[in-house]
Amino acid sequence: MKNMTSLMKVELILMKRQAAYYLLSIGLPSVFYLIFSGVMSSDTPTSVLRLYLFSMTVFSIMSSAFFSIPSSLQSDKTNNWQKMIQHSPVSMVEYYISKLFSALLT
Repeated sequence: MKNMTSLMKVELILMKRQAAYYLLSIGLPSVFYLIFSGVMSSDTPTSVLRLYLFSMTVFSIMSSAFFSIPSSLQSDKTNNWQKMIQHSPVSMVEYYISKLFSALLT
């Protein structure tokens, strides 16, 4: 468990350094919210707008997880990070779980 926690910290730091992550997690849902809330009439209740904001936030979390996990796994494979993990005390199951949790937490 200690190995997985350390690996999750490393994954979070590496993910925070990517500019594409911020574009997908903040920019895209903000643009969608502005488009969809701007299409509605001016007498739309605030509860509907809050629901749109919530749905765009959930979309942000899911889209960043869907787009970041495969690309980070591929980059880890090309950079031989997975080979290094295989020769360390961290199991590959812990590696994949830490990837998943770090993507969902950010």
